[in-house]
Amino acid sequence: SAEASPQALAVGCWPPDGPEIDRRLAANARALGLILPPDMAALVRASADDDPARIARELEKLALHAGARPDAPAAPGPD
Repeated sequence: SAEASPQALAVGCWPPDGPEIDRRLAANARALGLILPPDMAALVRASADDDPARIARELEKLALHAGARPDAPAAPGPD
């Protein structure tokens, strides 16, 4: 079997937990220049079912809508 081979490498992969998702979300928002209040960050997480790829896409959309850039941070508006 593959596990018995000396050339095999096993890597454990687990989905991120809540605090790790929050850290990644905040880091991604900062990298996009997005100023994201905690309540909005929670909504992004909930709407994306804590899926890191979906969270990243939602942050990109929010940053685009807000006109946020790393050199010109902005917060999403109420609309």
